[in-house]
Amino acid sequence: MNTKIIASLLTIVAVGAVATAGTIAYFTDSVEVSGITLSSGNADLKLSNINSSDPNDWTDGLNVGFNLTNVHPGQIFTDQTFYLKNNSLSEIGLNTWFKLTTVSGNAELCNAILLKFTNVSAGSRSSGRVTDWHSLCDWRDNFGTTGWQMETAAGVVEAIPRGEADQWTASFKVDPNAGNEIAGKTLGVKIYFDAEQVH
Repeated sequence: MNTKIIASLLTIVAVGAVATAGTIAYFTDSVEVSGITLSSGNADLKLSNINSSDPNDWTDGLNVGFNLTNVHPGQIFTDQTFYLKNNSLSEIGLNTWFKLTTVSGNAELCNAILLKFTNVSAGSRSSGRVTDWHSLCDWRDNFGTTGWQMETAAGVVEAIPRGEADQWTASFKVDPNAGNEIAGKTLGVKIYFDAEQVH
């Protein structure tokens, strides 16, 4: 009988302990950390025909109004100057590629008009990058998808640092071996520059 009483008392004590543990309250508190904002930057390549500190002079598209009229075999045209600027919000460099994707008009003229690019200045980096002369059709067919990566004369790719601009010239000439096949023909061209983050 004593064993039953002791067992009953132990059961009552155990149940009481569990009930008491379940009803005990402690003080609690919490604090908050606020004011944390994360925003992403971007890669932003801009184009201009002047090297300006005015942001309004830089654009995503430039209509240069460069019209070559009454061209003839052997003709060399005045260089067209343009600037490519890394206007990214992020602290990144931009590698650039030139693409000539659209040549509309006469195929003979497409093969007779030659184009090359020369890097005149490159901010804090080395300039002197230059392409070979290629016909517009060569540029379109060989670099229209992958692009020609703008690299140094030694073949080194140098990204445009954030805030810097590269000055380039586009030079055009007519193949001196062209003949009557280009007489009276018309051609339209669109040039694109692509950029990709490097760091």
